[in-house]
Amino acid sequence: MFNDQLKNQILDDYTNTLDISDSDKERLEQTYERVANWLKKGDELSEFDIHIFSQGSVGLGTVIKPVGRDDYDVDAVCEFDKTAKCLGSEGLKQLVGDRLKENKSLDYHLDEEGKRCWTLIYNDYHLDVLPSVHTDNDYILATNKDENGAYSYVKTNPLGYRKWFLNIANKYNRMLFENAKIDKLPEYVHKTPLQKAVQLLKQHRNLMFKGDKDKPISIIITTLCALTYEKGSNVFEALEEFMTGYEKHICRNQNGYLIENPTVRGENFAEKWNSNPTKKAAFDKWIDQFKQDFRKLKNSMCVDDFLKTGKEMFGSSFVQ
Repeated sequence: MFNDQLKNQILDDYTNTLDISDSDKERLEQTYERVANWLKKGDELSEFDIHIFSQGSVGLGTVIKPVGRDDYDVDAVCEFDKTAKCLGSEGLKQLVGDRLKENKSLDYHLDEEGKRCWTLIYNDYHLDVLPSVHTDNDYILATNKDENGAYSYVKTNPLGYRKWFLNIANKYNRMLFENAKIDKLPEYVHKTPLQKAVQLLKQHRNLMFKGDKDKPISIIITTLCALTYEKGSNVFEALEEFMTGYEKHICRNQNGYLIENPTVRGENFAEKWNSNPTKKAAFDKWIDQFKQDFRKLKNSMCVDDFLKTGKEMFGSSFVQ
């Protein structure tokens, strides 16, 4: 009988095909470590204690293969000790940028200065380097440059967020992962239902918004999925919990929409929804489509219908 157990097994197996390949992982690691080592050996940077670690989907174990013109996104945090705060946010950011420019092979790939990061662009992936300062609180201060060119520090907590997410992911599961000094890209031996649910949501989004700059951002999808995660017995249930519970975690206040970083009070992941309403509209459009597609997938009575709907949701690789 084609039941929910078999449906979940297909979804579970499919997420394995979304994972980054060993060869791609090796290339990303090589670039990440080359940049990290170059930054740490800089003369002007060497007077500070520097900790370089990954954040984002690679660190969370939710990275998926790119779709269309998209590429892999690797996020590296370059955290200086708290004495570097005296440089100011502009000084700190330029210090990191200047160090990257000193290396001709890195400078060739270096994009123009971004809002928070310096970005190195390669053929099918890019590496974001976020300069930041350590604090004695549960957050770091990251450099930020607004649309008027004014620099400031903003609070964020990538390591705290990773710990928060993985604690939820492991609530009902045993997962083996490398989490040593976090100077290397984490290695996940077994994925939890939460990690796999996030991968499926991101794959559906990527196919729906191929190259669209207004597509829902991963940190919002990841956070809402984690906040709704309750039972954790399988991928199917994790997706159902997401659809029925995500709305109660999207708040409104005098400034507009609020999806607060669970590990840093005041950091709003939905900040751009308030300055650019098309981004909120894109999220609503995507979530409505996913709900419709998932109901169809769940109600499939035979394998053929299930695979047909899965192909519409996640691409031809679902059937293959």
